[in-house]
Amino acid sequence: MGIISGVEDSILAVVNATLPGVLNTTGPLPGVWSLELLKLLLQKAPGVYVSFNGGELVMSNNCLLNARFDVYVVTLGANAVTRLRGAGNIIGAYTIIEALIPALNAYTIAGAGSLRGKSVTNLFSNVLLESGGAVYGLQFELPRLPLDAVLDSAALANFLILNIDSSLTTPGADDFTTTITLP
Repeated sequence: MGIISGVEDSILAVVNATLPGVLNTTGPLPGVWSLELLKLLLQKAPGVYVSFNGGELVMSNNCLLNARFDVYVVTLGANAVTRLRGAGNIIGAYTIIEALIPALNAYTIAGAGSLRGKSVTNLFSNVLLESGGAVYGLQFELPRLPLDAVLDSAALANFLILNIDSSLTTPGADDFTTTITLP
């Protein structure tokens, strides 16, 4: 496992330790934000997801990255007050945010460094209103993350089948498919 995956896993371990038995699901963000992904996440709410979102390279002799990791808080409720503040046995987004920021800010990950809280963003939209959900993004920076992984090609699966979809006429249309099976 690489260092970026390790950081995501460490963040998720803190989330699970901070909110044990409270969330329906946690994990890496399972795709690119879309209406379909939002609908899927709302079905599993309340949930917390983590995503590596790039960063700025540090100009030095080492390969370092001021990495950005986003933690997404997803809640569901019959109305805005329930989604945000919770009600009865339903946890709201504010409670999750208030628990996670102090747990993750300045949290040290072995071999990677310490997280720094940067911002909280309300990813509120009309689509969320209509879907009965709320999503907040908590942005953390991991300064000077070392990117010095050595690839162990023996741990990779053999490359056996190559599929190529090609178009000679219309962009996005597949005129033909080539499949090559390697020995």
